[in-house]
Amino acid sequence: ITGFRMCNRYLQTLFEFKAPDPDRFKLIYREDLRNALLTNIDIQWNKRFTSYKILDDGIEAYFDDGTIVYGTILIGCDGARSLVRAQLIPDFQRNDLRIINSAGTIEPYDDMKKIHQISKDSGVRIFGKQGHSMLVLPFRQSWIWGLSWPEQGDHEERNVSTAQLVDKIRQHFNNDELVRLAERTSPSSYLAPYRMYSALCLKQNPFPNNPRVTLLGDAAHPMTTQAGKGANTAFADAFDLADALLNPSSSSLTDYEQKMFKRGFEAVKASLGMTNMIHLTGWKGLLRDCILSIISYMMPLINVISMPLRLFKKKHD
Repeated sequence: ITGFRMCNRYLQTLFEFKAPDPDRFKLIYREDLRNALLTNIDIQWNKRFTSYKILDDGIEAYFDDGTIVYGTILIGCDGARSLVRAQLIPDFQRNDLRIINSAGTIEPYDDMKKIHQISKDSGVRIFGKQGHSMLVLPFRQSWIWGLSWPEQGDHEERNVSTAQLVDKIRQHFNNDELVRLAERTSPSSYLAPYRMYSALCLKQNPFPNNPRVTLLGDAAHPMTTQAGKGANTAFADAFDLADALLNPSSSSLTDYEQKMFKRGFEAVKASLGMTNMIHLTGWKGLLRDCILSIISYMMPLINVISMPLRLFKKKHD
């Protein structure tokens, strides 16, 4: 993937972004990354953390099978529903966005020519009616697609069947290729509908500067997926935490948590803004589409006008 585009429900491009340097724009497959991270690490599987206890000279972590692990520091990187965070920051809140998300994977079909065209080397966001939105990503020899929408009834995700998902796409996108995309997805390739949550956009650091416990990634700053910032933010956390542990001082964890808080909650805010933008309804959704189209038409002109300035800057760098 070297770019991203946004389309209306007729699969007409509203806005397109291409990476200036495709070699610096990388897509990493999750299983390859996971296997790389497992290398040379002693992992104990099938453990469920329950609580921790801080001691004078370290910390103990307790698990539901009755085992106890002793260490000098506990790093909670256990995801958006972190149990470590629940004990460390009991009043930390995740906000229910009342948005439902589902997804699936499918091998491309020849009769989906428009999807082939718009998703070639590009991720695609498609805006439907009443805040419904679809995502299509090329993945090796397959497509990953997602469907999300503002909830219309309490806990709507509990009662949505695969047939109803197809009907939603038919009703809110009115596009035969998108309907076939969902219809031909095998039941085993569906991701069941689930609710979306996000941390609040905090302005003050919530981390208590505990010298024995800290957090990383979604455990510290759970965010929505629409801005694509979760993994990169977690990696940045990991690099900063590793640096703090390799160069310890009395303020190492405090400094790490301050950097992690600033970066993480900027990403939370950006992700939440993107989630809200792609699920706009009514006149706000129409205005969004118009603005994206105007920006798309203006970009070539802006590039031409700014070319002398870029050449001048490059010459004097």
